[in-house]
Amino acid sequence: MNITKTIKMLAVASVISLGSLTTYATPSDSSVEEYIRLMKFDKNFINDTKEGFIGGYMSSATTKLEQNLPDLNDDKKAQVLTLLEQEAKVLADEFVSDETFKTQSLAIIKQAVKKHLNQEQIDALNNFYRTPIGQQVVDVQSVMAKDIILLITKDYTQKYQEMKQQPQFIKRQATLEAKIAEIVFD
Repeated sequence: MNITKTIKMLAVASVISLGSLTTYATPSDSSVEEYIRLMKFDKNFINDTKEGFIGGYMSSATTKLEQNLPDLNDDKKAQVLTLLEQEAKVLADEFVSDETFKTQSLAIIKQAVKKHLNQEQIDALNNFYRTPIGQQVVDVQSVMAKDIILLITKDYTQKYQEMKQQPQFIKRQATLEAKIAEIVFD
């Protein structure tokens, strides 16, 4: 094979490979918007955010209630927690109903999708999520995420309560509080 023919073949091969690289380009806005719609991000993200907000609020409230009122009987504790949960739900509704929050959240989701998926990947995902099984997977993923978050939060809270009883934790907390007091009160 002569050199001219080899150069021409390499040129053709590079044009063909460049053409195939276009499938790895950043996904189009319309593909990303379809992906978000198919994944039900608008609904699932808002609901998951509410659930996370309420779970975090209640976890913190329960810890503070136990710290500040350790001798409160179970009946009164349950009444207080019910009131706090009602307030958490109101706060969560107000938080996620804010249009700026929704707009910013969707923009962040679009940015993340464009950063981590290429056009070929998003097309494949959209093709799958258009199917009935794909939509069932979307619905199950949201439920699984909630279960995972609740279990992790519960385990984390329990582990944190156990850690707080350990001497090294108590010592670190005392040291930390003393350093903070120095900064604040000096």
